[in-house]
Amino acid sequence: MGLFRKKKEVSFSNGMELYEKGMKAYQEKEYIQANEYLLQACPSHVEAVLFLGKQYCDGFLDHDEKDAFELYEKYVDQIKKDSTYSKVMYELAKCYCNGMGTKKDRIEAINKMELCRVYDKSFDEIEYHTFIANCYIELWNDIYTIKVAKENNRFDEIKDEMQEDAYNFMYQKKYYNKYDGINYTLILNHTGRKGFRHFELAGELGDPYSSYVCANIAAIPEFRNQYTEPVFKYLKMANDGGIHIAAADMYWRYINGFYQNASPSYYEMEDTVKRLKVGANAGNGDCQLALALCYTSNFINAYSYAYNLGNPKSPEEENVQLFMSWLEKAAMNDCVEAKVLWAEYLAFGEIWTKNDDQYPAGLLYKNEGSKKFPNTATQMLINALTELQNKNDKMHEYRTEKFIRKTEYLLNKLEKQE
Repeated sequence: MGLFRKKKEVSFSNGMELYEKGMKAYQEKEYIQANEYLLQACPSHVEAVLFLGKQYCDGFLDHDEKDAFELYEKYVDQIKKDSTYSKVMYELAKCYCNGMGTKKDRIEAINKMELCRVYDKSFDEIEYHTFIANCYIELWNDIYTIKVAKENNRFDEIKDEMQEDAYNFMYQKKYYNKYDGINYTLILNHTGRKGFRHFELAGELGDPYSSYVCANIAAIPEFRNQYTEPVFKYLKMANDGGIHIAAADMYWRYINGFYQNASPSYYEMEDTVKRLKVGANAGNGDCQLALALCYTSNFINAYSYAYNLGNPKSPEEENVQLFMSWLEKAAMNDCVEAKVLWAEYLAFGEIWTKNDDQYPAGLLYKNEGSKKFPNTATQMLINALTELQNKNDKMHEYRTEKFIRKTEYLLNKLEKQE
C-alpha cells in the first residue's frame, strides 16, 4: 500500500502541518487521505508514527500489527534520540514482548526498554520495572514448564506451545554446554531473581500490584527457600495500596502455617481481621469469605482467640449469623470457595471445615430445619469444580487443592443420596 516508498525529507514545521492535515482528514473520516498525510509527516513528527502504529494495530485501512511493527522499525532510528525516540522504542518493546507483528522475543523487548530509559530520564520508573519484570517471569515460567515436561517425558505435548525465544535463551553459553546440557538451576535462578527484583523495585516506588506479585512469587514452592521471609511484608504493602485480596492471602497463609514456622501473634491476627473488614465492606469476595471464617472458632482451632477477633463483644449466636451473612455475600461475589461452602449448606443444611476421605471435619454451621436444594447445590458444585480445576495460580495452590477435594466429596455424597 505504498507504506515504505521513498519520499523527500520533511522539516519539522512541514511535518507538523502534514500531521494536522492528516488528523483533520481522519476526524472527517477521509481515511485514505489521512493515511497519506500522516505517512508524509513521519518521522519528523513522532506523533504521526505513534498514531498510525496504533491505528494499524486496530486494523485501520486493512493494515495489521505487522505493518505497525514495520512502521516503528523503519522510523525509530530516524528520530532524534530523546524522549520522543523513547516513545517509539517503547512501542517496539511491546511488539517484541507480545509478539505483535514479529516473533516474540522477550530479551529483545528488555533491550528496547533499557534504551527507553537511557534516552528519556523521565521515563516512568514503575512501567520500566514492571515491563522488564514481566518479561523475566514469563521466561522463567516457560523454561520451568519445559524442564518439568522433559523430566516427565511429556515434552512433545508442550513443545509447540513454547516460544522460540525461551529456547534461544536456554541455549546461551552460560547456561548450556554439549556435555552437561542445560543448567536449569542456574537459568531459573537468574530469570526468577531478575523478575522478582524488578517487581520489588516497582513496589518500593509505590505500585501495590507489584508488591502483590512479589508475594505471589515468594509463595511459589520453587522460590520459597529464597523469599519466604518477605511474603507478609509484600502482602501488607499491597494491601496498604488498596489490593484487598492481599488481606485474604495473609489470613490463609497464617492459618495454613506459612509464617516462618511459627504462629502469628494476637496483634498480627487482629491487624489481618481489620484489613479483611475493609476489603469485605469494599465488596471483595475473598475478604468476605475469610472474614466469615473468622467468626467461627472451629475452622481455625489452632488460634483460640480467632473467635474473639471476629467480633469480641458479640454473643456466639450473633457470630454465627455474621458468618452466614458474609459467606452468602462472598458466594454472590463470585468467590469460588465460598460457592462450595454455600452449596454444601443448600444441599445438607450444614457446613463443615473439611470434607474428604483423608481428614477429620469440624462443624462450622448447622440448621436442621433449613429447606434443602440438592439440585441447585449439585449444579453449583459442578461449576465450582470446573473453575477450581482450571485455576492456574501457584499462590493459592494449597487452598485450591483442598477445596477440590471437598467439592468432589460433596458431589459424591449427593450422588449417593439420589
